[in-house]
Amino acid sequence: MPQRSVVREQYEESQDALPIEQMEMLDKLVALVEQGRLPLEILDQVVHDTAEEIAAREMNMTGDDEEQEAILSSASSVASEINNAGAADQISFLLSVYGAEETKNLLEAEVAASTLGA
Repeated sequence: MPQRSVVREQYEESQDALPIEQMEMLDKLVALVEQGRLPLEILDQVVHDTAEEIAAREMNMTGDDEEQEAILSSASSVASEINNAGAADQISFLLSVYGAEETKNLLEAEVAASTLGA
């Protein structure tokens, strides 16, 4: 089993001070959550999807089935922890992975897709 989960490291990094551009985007996106324009369910899903993407890259570096399962389990656990920490932590995590513009675009696309499917 790996000593440190890459998803955990990314989450911990997201807790550090963000660059100004990302802080501004964090404020804007949290405001959208507070206004009900960015549903928490979408944030939850995007965080889990992102954690799984990170885990998949890590899993590709090992052929050991047990280690791969441990990586995926850890990623899911950290994603749940992030989601339980609230919108600001969720968005900070996404910002640390994708940057400000890509996070905004990703979340806008997810919101648009959810309203089309409704």
